Amino acid sequence: LNIQRTYYVLNFMAALLAMDKYTRDQALGWEKLPPSRQQYNLGLATLYVLALVMTILNAPFEDQLYWTNRRVPKYWSLEPLNSSFTKDLKLYLVLNFVRQISLGAAWTMVCMEMQPRVTIRP
Repeated sequence: LNIQRTYYVLNFMAALLAMDKYTRDQALGWEKLPPSRQQYNLGLATLYVLALVMTILNAPFEDQLYWTNRRVPKYWSLEPLNSSFTKDLKLYLVLNFVRQISLGAAWTMVCMEMQPRVTIRP
C-alpha cells in the first residue's frame, strides 16, 4: 500500500505541475509564446488529469485485489472465479490501460519538449 500511495502522490503532483505550467504560460500571454504552446500545455494537463482520474477510479479495486491476496494467497488460480469479480477485473484492466497510455503519452510529450534545440551554423 505504500507503493500505491507513492503512485497517487506522484500522479497528483504531475497533474498539478502540468496545470501550473499551463497557468504560468497563460499569465505570460500566449502571444509571446509559439502558437502551438497553448495546445501543448492543454494536452499535457489533460493527459495527466485523465491519468489521475483513472487512478482514483481504480483505487477501490486495487485495495480489493491487495486484501483478497492477503486473505487467500494465489486466489486467481482458483476456479471458477466469481463472475462479478471477473467483470470488475476487466473494467480495472481497461482503466489501468488508459491510465498507463495517458501517463506514457504525457511523459513522452515532456521529454520531447525538454530536448535541447540544436542549431547548425554554416
